[in-house]
Amino acid sequence: MGAITAVLTGLLGSGDHVIAQTCLYGGTYAVLADLAARWGVDVTYVSGTDPEEVRAALRPETRLLYLETLANPTTRVADIPALAAVAAGAGVPVAVDNTFASPLLCRPLDHGADIVVHSATKYLAGHADVLGGIAVFKDAELYGRVRRHAVEQGAATDPFAAWLTLRGMQTLSLRMERQCASAAELAARLEAHPAVEAVRHPALASHPDREIAARLLPGGEAA
Repeated sequence: MGAITAVLTGLLGSGDHVIAQTCLYGGTYAVLADLAARWGVDVTYVSGTDPEEVRAALRPETRLLYLETLANPTTRVADIPALAAVAAGAGVPVAVDNTFASPLLCRPLDHGADIVVHSATKYLAGHADVLGGIAVFKDAELYGRVRRHAVEQGAATDPFAAWLTLRGMQTLSLRMERQCASAAELAARLEAHPAVEAVRHPALASHPDREIAARLLPGGEAA
């Protein structure tokens, strides 16, 4: 949340407009709601799969498009390349929360994003012993603006937590491969069980964003 809050408060101010994906992590919703209530930041929510929605929502005061690769907790998959192309045409930076995918399954900067946010607590560290967040920037100017706010808010990882995260990342590829395989197997079995009403997993043919996942997360849509 320190990384998410730093990005949002660093790039948004009173009277600004942000376009955000409808399916978002609850903490992100809370920050956007607080910015709307206290700073007058206007938020337009879009599905995350239709570029024309983003195009229609753009305004002169739009300052950010905020997406999640795999939405928490609905697993909806944003069409990052298509949406980022629309935002880029209007000069609007794109931030993507890539926590659920990790850099092993998707690298949003390669698909048009300007900022990528990760919860290091989850896949990156991977050993249930770290609380941390990371924001990665394509542009030095955006980085400078956000870093200043992060420093002011005290959103800094302590050295030991940083070391534990780096330690965990040494096994990220092995862990993600096994976790993806296990999750896909579990999803398939649950979907076939008569007591289960529905399963939401991008590897399943029943998932509404199956095609986007297969295109955006090649070999990793089973995340």
